[in-house]
Amino acid sequence: MIQHRRNEFDVTNRINTTDHQQVFAEVQRTYHDLFQGQAISPALSQALGDAANYIVASIRVIASAIRIITTFGMLCPTLR
Repeated sequence: MIQHRRNEFDVTNRINTTDHQQVFAEVQRTYHDLFQGQAISPALSQALGDAANYIVASIRVIASAIRIITTFGMLCPTLR
């Protein structure tokens, strides 16, 4: 049986890409996997948090653009 992936989730269907905390936790997990045993400094933690915010904001902008394009296409079917 095929499981349908939810739009707001990543390709693994585990991480809600519109949720800052989930994105940040995954970025931290990835860091720990890559640099085992190394603590995250406060400056790096801030940078990773900023990166997570940027990712979430970017996804929201893209989703809004898709909604606008879709709506405009529905209003102007001759442009399809």
